[in-house]
Amino acid sequence: LSAHPLTTYFLILVCVVLLTGLGLVMVLSASSITSYDGGAGSSFAYFNKQAGFVGIGLVLLVTASLVPLSLWKKLAWPAMGLGLVMQAAVFLPGLGKSTKGNANWIQIGAFQLQPSEFLKVALAVWLGCVLANKFGKMTTFTHAMIPVVPGIAVAVGLVVAGNDLGTALVLMAMALACLFVGAFPGKYFALLALGLAALTAFFVFSSENRLNRLTT
Repeated sequence: LSAHPLTTYFLILVCVVLLTGLGLVMVLSASSITSYDGGAGSSFAYFNKQAGFVGIGLVLLVTASLVPLSLWKKLAWPAMGLGLVMQAAVFLPGLGKSTKGNANWIQIGAFQLQPSEFLKVALAVWLGCVLANKFGKMTTFTHAMIPVVPGIAVAVGLVVAGNDLGTALVLMAMALACLFVGAFPGKYFALLALGLAALTAFFVFSSENRLNRLTT
């Protein structure tokens, strides 16, 4: 079964479906009382909203799966650049919006979006393209680290600069998963993983708010 060419595809698909389903269950569990008590008149108000987004996401998922691989490769660098520019835009006065101390939103009129969600996709596509091109060639430190490490560092740095360590951790974990799947050299992978772990510890212990949330 493991030798079947679609095994990896179905493994990822099942994981996505299960995690999405679990996420919806958690949303319902966490919001049902608040939703009903907040005047919505239904315990499913927040859940239905999120379920609608899941429906949109599934349509986009199917659409993305039909896009030729050659086009994804062409889009990788522009998408990464656009993702970084959008993430940097949260710091622009009049455009960026802070929520509970986190500068991670862009607001244009009544429309709001969170650039880090686009950056997650862009980073994954970009890493996939870069690692595919470098497959079997990452024999030296410089060749292995450039441009992978600077790209990850800028993406994570912009998110952390907005005080959103949670999203930064997601980006770090995703990047490490991409590097692991992309046959990144073991010694450099361990070095990068230790570096990210040390960076995370620094950001946690340098902020009283983050430390209090962790100890709580």
